[in-house]
Amino acid sequence: MDFPGGKVDGVSTLSAADYNQTVGLNNAISSTGQTPSSSDLNQLAKSMAHYGAGNFYSDSGVANAYSLSMIGSAQTPAAYFDGMEIRFRAANQSTGASTITVGALGSKAIKQADGVTDITTEISTTADSVLRFDSANDCFVYDVGISAATTTVTGISLLPTPITLKNNIVDANNDIDFTAGVMQFDDGSGQAATTAITKQLDANFVAGTNQGGLDTGAKAADTWYYCYTIYNPSTGATDALFTSTYGSPTMPTGFTKKAYRGALLTDVLSNIIVGTYDYRPDGSYRFMFDIELMNFNSSPPATSTAVTVSAPIDKEAILNITYLDNDSNSGYIIFREEGQTDIAPNQSSNATIIGDNGSYGKVPNYHINARSNQRIFIRGNDVNATIFTITTRGFVDNII
Repeated sequence: MDFPGGKVDGVSTLSAADYNQTVGLNNAISSTGQTPSSSDLNQLAKSMAHYGAGNFYSDSGVANAYSLSMIGSAQTPAAYFDGMEIRFRAANQSTGASTITVGALGSKAIKQADGVTDITTEISTTADSVLRFDSANDCFVYDVGISAATTTVTGISLLPTPITLKNNIVDANNDIDFTAGVMQFDDGSGQAATTAITKQLDANFVAGTNQGGLDTGAKAADTWYYCYTIYNPSTGATDALFTSTYGSPTMPTGFTKKAYRGALLTDVLSNIIVGTYDYRPDGSYRFMFDIELMNFNSSPPATSTAVTVSAPIDKEAILNITYLDNDSNSGYIIFREEGQTDIAPNQSSNATIIGDNGSYGKVPNYHINARSNQRIFIRGNDVNATIFTITTRGFVDNII
């Protein structure tokens, strides 16, 4: 090695061995596992490459307080700096607000991408975590893009696994089973993996399986209840809840995130009316009651008349309709959703049912949206029909 600008202490050139034996250079080479040697003039470059590629640390901390050390004899930086990146495999899953200490550089909070919001369950024991130092907020920012996604471990996002409902076998009158899956928070802020749980409609909420699930009040007869999965960001706990108030359940303490999962109806004895939940890949489902529910049994009304059907708010009712026209007049009945224009039924008005001269008709599995008031409107032109019934067979719920 030639010294630029001339001699140093009377020496203009160092041998390779002398060059590698200088104290600072020697330490840099040795800390990367190399033995200084006069036969390899690239040892310093190899050391620089090692540090440039080696940002992986070992963790010896506890949950929510991570303590990192460089692998082997490699040295940690002298101080935190903006953009500094570290990578590690945690010994413990995070459950809430967390800190991290690198070497002896001091403890720093771990935040989400905004540099302000605390992480919750992002740090996993089954996938590497990558953090970047943010000097403006004096914290490490969690990189959500590093972990491979599974149905239970967060990556960029959890793989979709719909949470399904079914009547509990042991107590079908009161209990609903929620399967394990992935809940997408209905405020769009994130998601969480849930475990299978059974909740009781006839008791107020207590956290855990085989515990009460009703948000407030007491179970009532002839009432629709809406089923939610819920999440506590502080503890990472998930649970499930019933409410009679669609869209706005009374949330238990600490649970601030929710996702709607389906609906159920009680009968005159306050028992859950059983049926079959038939789920689709996108998480929507068709529910079919075991026994059809009668909603209308009378002559067709001559003016537009509201009929409450047995379907949840804003869901698609599945109806069975029967009709017997017992005279020689042509009969027409039109069905419409709430908000649609009322028109007189006739053959040219796309009537739902047409009957003539004692004919008997049945329209099975007729779909119509029940809207927010859970009702439809009907109107006929022949009030002499001796049989006209509307029963609800089930409903379609798109979980939106």
